[in-house]
Amino acid sequence: MSVPTPQGHAKSQGKFPSDVSVFLTAAKAAPDSPETYQFLASLLAGFDGMSLEAKETALVGLEDAAKSAPKSAHLNRVLQALSTHDEMEARGVTGQAGALPTRLQGFSLPVGKTPNFLPTLTFSDLSIPKIVKNQDSGGDTLIITDAFNRQTLKGREKMVTVTEPSVEVVRDILAMPSFGRIKNVLGVGGGASLDVARAVAVKASLTLITSLLSTNCIANNRSVLDSVAKAFSYQSATPRKLIVSIADMMSQDPKIRKHWTQSGLGDFFGGINAFFERQENIGGALTRVAVLAQEPTLETALEWVLRSFPGYDDADALKRITEILYASGAHDVVYGTNADRIGGEHLFYKSVMELYPQLRNSGPTHGQLVAMATLVGAKRFSKKTGDDSLYRDLRAAFVRLGLPVTYAAIGALGLRREQMHASFLRMTKADFKSSGLGDYIREHGLEIVDEVFDGATPR
Repeated sequence: MSVPTPQGHAKSQGKFPSDVSVFLTAAKAAPDSPETYQFLASLLAGFDGMSLEAKETALVGLEDAAKSAPKSAHLNRVLQALSTHDEMEARGVTGQAGALPTRLQGFSLPVGKTPNFLPTLTFSDLSIPKIVKNQDSGGDTLIITDAFNRQTLKGREKMVTVTEPSVEVVRDILAMPSFGRIKNVLGVGGGASLDVARAVAVKASLTLITSLLSTNCIANNRSVLDSVAKAFSYQSATPRKLIVSIADMMSQDPKIRKHWTQSGLGDFFGGINAFFERQENIGGALTRVAVLAQEPTLETALEWVLRSFPGYDDADALKRITEILYASGAHDVVYGTNADRIGGEHLFYKSVMELYPQLRNSGPTHGQLVAMATLVGAKRFSKKTGDDSLYRDLRAAFVRLGLPVTYAAIGALGLRREQMHASFLRMTKADFKSSGLGDYIREHGLEIVDEVFDGATPR
């Protein structure tokens, strides 16, 4: 799959222009030209190596260019990525974490840099224990895993078991006496262990090993950690390698395999609503083509699900899903942020977890909740544009994938209709982060939610 690649390295930027202002002027005049795309890729890769004065020049110039070309999604996305990155450097990542516990005051999370590489993706017919054995170089390797995989990895020299991805866990690992000798980190398992592995591997070589496709983040360089105030996301280590055990995936209980892989696809298709809201925010074209063009994998994946998806028991299908999730995660690595992929669909998940925290481990998965709100977002798109093809195709794709599209199916996952309504209404409150979806429900009410989920037939 085609993924944009950064040009050069911050310290050896052969293609990076000496006079940034000249290229910014050109970007303003021709924001979508091949030369501008090459310049912006070089700017992303070289930003960390620039002086503060040069960074300021670049950000001011990009902002000016973006105002002149509000419909240039690529230009605006790069501006957003660099602005977010610059703000994190200025404030320190702990500024995003909310109030840290007293015992953690003074601890600063190591922040990852924008890389000049993308993770390599490898499919393996070996089991996870055999993969880990091949990747474990001994005393300079630390394994971060979960309780499930720990049982199969007994005998490894240095291993930490993670149950929850928290700032405190990361601090304790970094404080281990032997951590200074660690050169390689292996993250093994699902979301929590991979998040912590990314967090501690900023100065080490990171390999992620998994057989779960539960989120859209398997290949990106962001960690989601819990603090005393809330969960937060920040740029951590970029994995050098992503190794997916097809052998372990195919040996899973079919229901478990479907459950988690379905969640990853639900998270992935959440980009449809996020990019729709982003087009609204920047005054871009509100067409199906323009929305899906923000991440071309969305259109090809939707087409594949509708025409060719054979189910979750097919090894080639699992590889295709992995490639889809990998390409989306690599997209975040290139642009230095996933902010443009987070909209009302993810805020709905946040709302559900805020109101009903007991559902975190006993209700719908992250991806299932994101998919629910995405379907409502697609319905909103059809009302706003008069084009219902995206809603109809997305709903049909969700049916093929087994994602819930009715209140009955959602209730079977543990989320009641009144809880769903309360979660959407929470998104309309002044103290909740705003979104296109939340704003629409504030103005028009919950009728759109009932339109989507009251029955099995799209309307």
